[in-house]
Amino acid sequence: MEPSGLDLGRPCGLTTGTVPGTPRNPSLSSAALGAEGTGASMLRGHARAKVDSKGRLKIPSEFLETFLELSGEGRRVFVTSRDGQRALIYPLPVWEQLEAKILELPTTRPSVDLYLRTTSFWGRESTVDASGRVLVHPLLREAASIYGDVSVFGKQQILEVCDFELFRHSPPVLSPQALTELAEFGI
Repeated sequence: MEPSGLDLGRPCGLTTGTVPGTPRNPSLSSAALGAEGTGASMLRGHARAKVDSKGRLKIPSEFLETFLELSGEGRRVFVTSRDGQRALIYPLPVWEQLEAKILELPTTRPSVDLYLRTTSFWGRESTVDASGRVLVHPLLREAASIYGDVSVFGKQQILEVCDFELFRHSPPVLSPQALTELAEFGI
């Protein structure tokens, strides 16, 4: 779930691009910024992908270029989960921005402590190899049933990976309550 309690990972087309008016992010490389320098690259939509027998996800071509731009020269990523049911693949610079925000929060708050413990339990650093693959470590892969055919969702600057069959039989649906809350934000 997103911090607001909403899961906005619903498939919505296969596009990547920039968001006009998004301020520059100094920790991202200039290649990860929009052509005009005013928007950050975004991952959008849904694609099917495969996880091989060694647990490596082949990042779909729809997402690869933008994801590599966000990951920077080292192609480093942080693979984690907030629930053990899906993998979240953060370009390491994006994860480090989130860590900086977390550092400002009081770790005595139960939600902050739980978030840190959960993402640490499921989390591992990895790299995107020359073939565009990233390892989903065995603990998370087994818990989330991330084998063979998977669904990959672009969620702004991260990728979410789920068992394809889970979403084929039970696609995400926005509830009336979620739609009302989104309307309050002008969405």
